[in-house]
Amino acid sequence: MKRLVILLGAFLLVANVAVSQTLPNPTGAEWTCSADHSSISSYEIGWFLAGATAPVSTTDLGKPIPTAANLCTSAINVMPLAFAEYSAKVRCKVAGAPVIYSEWSDPSNLFQRVPGKPGGVVVKK
Repeated sequence: MKRLVILLGAFLLVANVAVSQTLPNPTGAEWTCSADHSSISSYEIGWFLAGATAPVSTTDLGKPIPTAANLCTSAINVMPLAFAEYSAKVRCKVAGAPVIYSEWSDPSNLFQRVPGKPGGVVVKK
């Protein structure tokens, strides 16, 4: 029984560490669609440094087709960002003169922009 408790404790510790780690260089984003999805032109994602109120950069995500669960997904590229820790927020955009934006969503989980790994190595003579 003592061994079982120790194994369970070790498993919970490892699971907790895995959950609390930040994701390096994410490649996709998922969010709940706006209630006004049919009326908007597109979604925009903003990259926010930890604690910042304004994004360092934004990217247009287009207008993905929602899933049956009312979720939108989009591929993202964080490589243009400087190496740092960020969160992402999404907002709606309605094209026109002037362009109308919704408020930003709640922030995502934190992620890190880290250097990409090098390509495969070839040893030559």
